[in-house]
Amino acid sequence: MTLSDRRRSLPTFSRRVTYPYGVSGSHRILRVAGALASASALALTVAAGSATLAVGHLQGNVTTVDISDQVGQRPLDFGDLSQGPVTLLVMGSDERTGTGNTRYGHFDGARSDTTMLVHVYPDRESAVVLSIPRDTVMQLPACRSSSGEHLGAVRDRFNAAFDRGGPGCTVKAVESLTGLQVDHFVVLDFHGFKKTINALGGVEVCLTRPLKDEKSGVDLPAGRTRVKGEDALAFVRVRHNIGDGSDISRINRQQLFLSSLIQEVSSSGLLTDPLRLWRVLNEASKSLAADRAMTDPAGVVALASSLVGIRPKDITFVTLPWLPSGDGATIVMDRARAEPIFAAIAEESPWPPPPTKGADGQPLTVLPARVLVDVRNATGTQGVASTVAGELAGQGFRTGRLDSGPDRATTVIRHSPDQLEAARTLQAAVPGSTLKEVDSLGPRLQLVLGRDAHEVRAIRVRTPSSSSSGSSGSGTSSAAQDICTG
Repeated sequence: MTLSDRRRSLPTFSRRVTYPYGVSGSHRILRVAGALASASALALTVAAGSATLAVGHLQGNVTTVDISDQVGQRPLDFGDLSQGPVTLLVMGSDERTGTGNTRYGHFDGARSDTTMLVHVYPDRESAVVLSIPRDTVMQLPACRSSSGEHLGAVRDRFNAAFDRGGPGCTVKAVESLTGLQVDHFVVLDFHGFKKTINALGGVEVCLTRPLKDEKSGVDLPAGRTRVKGEDALAFVRVRHNIGDGSDISRINRQQLFLSSLIQEVSSSGLLTDPLRLWRVLNEASKSLAADRAMTDPAGVVALASSLVGIRPKDITFVTLPWLPSGDGATIVMDRARAEPIFAAIAEESPWPPPPTKGADGQPLTVLPARVLVDVRNATGTQGVASTVAGELAGQGFRTGRLDSGPDRATTVIRHSPDQLEAARTLQAAVPGSTLKEVDSLGPRLQLVLGRDAHEVRAIRVRTPSSSSSGSSGSGTSSAAQDICTG
């Protein structure tokens, strides 16, 4: 089944949810990823403990949101949460009204500039968190405003979905963009974020140089610092005087913040401390809006117990791959690189895919980009060398000279003694090839194509230098990453 087929075949469920969520037509989009960091962390870790304590009280704290008029009927509950996948959309809100939110200036509505799609795999041993940049231009689907007005499809920034129809419209946009069904969602505001971080005792952040920005109010020294409340909120909001000032840079920093939070929750004993866990959940839930299932005591308990085994290293962060749109302000999704991510989630396959092993069964240690290869055509058929060289270049290999030689039956990779690891990487990309050590090639490899096989297959090499996120969202990281690497 193709991804397009999966889009058309999203299942429909029966549901009714109480307490409609009011979204004014002037609602704009959120700039705060701190809310997302807190909410995602809670979804993956804080909630994953002994949540049996007074859950009924927590249910009363959360505002239940009805989005059935936007996305159709969905499940009323989580079902059997001892197994099976869960896909949760986490949205923030920089609402300037309500308790704790009025000190940040005034404007009508609320924004949700940063959105994270959290997918927990069926074995409940791993999860992937996909950040969707706010400035991604896409075809937004038709939505219904809070007043009931039908709004037709329009090409606009992704974050305009919240302005058009609140969380329901954002859910609909995510499903349209990815082809994946969103099972549940949560929305958290400034106040909830600060109270949650304070209840946790703060979160450690790490800076390579001092950071001071009057607009956000952040003023932090270089090195490791524990931030709470306003400082934590300012850190995840700031864009000026740090990195390249882009929203993508801020997303990377927010993922590091979330990694630090998850690491602390996992190592601090929070999940085995009922009183402290209760305090954290109680504070966070006061500023949450969610679907009915997320406010159901039995569902929360089941979800909590099913997520206990997820370790920080098993939570993967990835930013939606993107390309510049050409206007200097917005981006577009890089579909060629995004589709494999969507397909992996839909098929419950790990992302990123596991590293390719060499022909000897051992891990590869050299990236294709560090391999320089000359290609010799010994097949007796013209054009094979250029075809194979092009396919290798598509895998990231650096290709050099192309020539031809006497026909031979088998494909061989010639390499100098100190280029064995590079040769193993190339061999993994050219199945059926054999290695031959020679002394005269220096840093270059020579791929001699025989009549046996000319296939080039996709490989994945994971090294410490290849694990960080790229500038166009192609990389991944885990919640176990060193927070001082960003």
